[in-house]
Amino acid sequence: MRDFAPCMCGDTLEDTLEDAEEGLLAADGVRISLAGSSYVIEPRHNEDDVEGFGIYQIGEESAPGEGDGVRWLFSVDDPDLRVAESRLRDWTRGIRHVSVYLVQRCYGGPEEGGWYYDAGELVVTETHPTPADAEARAEELRESEEYSNADRRELSSVISTGRYDVRVEANPGEDWPRRVPRYC
Repeated sequence: MRDFAPCMCGDTLEDTLEDAEEGLLAADGVRISLAGSSYVIEPRHNEDDVEGFGIYQIGEESAPGEGDGVRWLFSVDDPDLRVAESRLRDWTRGIRHVSVYLVQRCYGGPEEGGWYYDAGELVVTETHPTPADAEARAEELRESEEYSNADRRELSSVISTGRYDVRVEANPGEDWPRRVPRYC
């Protein structure tokens, strides 16, 4: 399980966001209570600055630092805390996004005899008010002729033209990965 350092939090969510804008937000994240549950919005950093946030749910019996009952929910690839908070509110209200990707295998480089990675190009994304609606729509899309993989070769085939992947997500769909991976 994940272990959290203590979080700084204002008296209200608005206070916390105001503190974040003034640079007073602790680097370890912010704890928020919504709909009777506790969540942590934790910054993810790159070499330049914050690259986005990880969103975690904390079980009722757990507190930051204890590690038990902490569950990763999703990430937000936007450096604005307000965007992360908005997506968390959507998540707690049950809003989900159904996204269809065309996934292809891409050549990464010649290292170690050559390596490849998968990349998804967003074809369409839809917003649904409940998880049940999103799951039902995802199943419809998977079974539709338009996004069928019946006549498509596996990604491992050298003559593959890609395969469709239908996902139910917390965030609106976008092409992935955001950056081409590097061989280490």
